[in-house]
Amino acid sequence: MSSNRSKSVLRPRLLFLYLVLITSLAIGAYSFYSLYRERQITNQALDYYANLVMATLPPPTAPPTQEATEADPPPPWQPLADFAKLKETMPDIIAWIKSANTIVDYPVVQTKDNDFYLSYLPNQTWNPSGSIFIDYRNAADFTSKNTLVYGHHLRSGDMFSLLVNYRSQTYYEEHPVFTLHTAHRDYDIVLFAGFLISPAVEVPPLEFANATAFLDYVQKCRERSHFTAPVEVTAEDTLVTLVTCDFAIDDGRYILIGKLVVTGELAQAVGE
Repeated sequence: MSSNRSKSVLRPRLLFLYLVLITSLAIGAYSFYSLYRERQITNQALDYYANLVMATLPPPTAPPTQEATEADPPPPWQPLADFAKLKETMPDIIAWIKSANTIVDYPVVQTKDNDFYLSYLPNQTWNPSGSIFIDYRNAADFTSKNTLVYGHHLRSGDMFSLLVNYRSQTYYEEHPVFTLHTAHRDYDIVLFAGFLISPAVEVPPLEFANATAFLDYVQKCRERSHFTAPVEVTAEDTLVTLVTCDFAIDDGRYILIGKLVVTGELAQAVGE
């Protein structure tokens, strides 16, 4: 009698242990699959962007047949890449952004909203790494007074993750300029401010009521910046603001602001 009673007590306990074991195995398998899938998706984006960078490398040039002299005219400007060709697979491409000696070397796209490219690559393949894209309300030719350019802050360090490094004066001094390439001309984004914001409290403006409002905004950005920069900004200038997530606060954003200068005018922009 006591033996039967013991068996009746043990059976629920064994069943419970089996259920716990099966549940643990299922959770472990799901976690492993999730990590594997996340890495697979991340690698898909990394491979995609790496191949794109290779596509923009200039073709090898033949060595000059004679020594160049100061009197020789400069070579004609050429776009970084064949944008018409790139549009065949990236229909919304408008530019290419770079930061020398960093991971930033990406196409820039724009569509009718600010949601789509958060989770789609420039070729419109779904991927949570997303794309670098400008605000849909901005002019595609970067003539808006302040063009907002968005990119994810990824654990892998890709996309716009490095923006938060501009908390350091040293990092700024090593990387004071981004370059922006279009089908018609090249620009330098000459940086002068970077700081943390909360979108629930403030959103960078795209336009300004007048010159005074614009210069007031520039001055306030300088005052909040984590670094100081010898960059003169006038009322005639236009800005580019790079935006990424910043996990220092809940739903934070780190913004990096620079003036847009046609390449070749950089020395004047920094007051040299």
